[in-house]
Amino acid sequence: LIYENSFNITLDNNRVLSTSLHAILIDGGSKISVLRNFVNVSSYQGIYLYYNCDNNTIAHNRVENVNLAATSNSAGIRLLDYNDYNEIYNNTVETSWRGVYLRLSNYNTIYNNTVKNNRQAGIVLSTNHHNDVFNNSVSNDYGVTSQDYGIWLAGSDYNNVYDNIATNNYVNGILLQGSDSNNFS
Repeated sequence: LIYENSFNITLDNNRVLSTSLHAILIDGGSKISVLRNFVNVSSYQGIYLYYNCDNNTIAHNRVENVNLAATSNSAGIRLLDYNDYNEIYNNTVETSWRGVYLRLSNYNTIYNNTVKNNRQAGIVLSTNHHNDVFNNSVSNDYGVTSQDYGIWLAGSDYNNVYDNIATNNYVNGILLQGSDSNNFS
């Protein structure tokens, strides 16, 4: 499913199976709701907001098995470059390379998600500022995929990270890398 420069639409209750690139791609747009979708076996990204996607909602989705071939830029849910003021909540993301991955995206809220058994990391903020990450469960339940990091902030400042549960991650529950002035509780 590909949407370019779209506004005020809802993607609800779709099943996307065995795609060769991205399962759901939104390239520019706002006030888009991605709700109650099921994604299984995507080769690159599960739900992907690419470039200037603001004020969107990604909620109540289940995303599984996204790029297990270990491409470092793939994720179950990914926001790439200038995606601001989005909400990501009540999703389950599992057995992917990265669970939820944001890069160069600010003022987003990530909460009440279950992110587990991903290969590299559960939730990643890379060069992101002023985001809220709370009430998420980030775990490696059975060790098969050896999720290295639960929550990983790289070059990300002024974020609020609180009331998350990070368990059984192989290397770190929470990793801060070149990140300053973040609040944890």
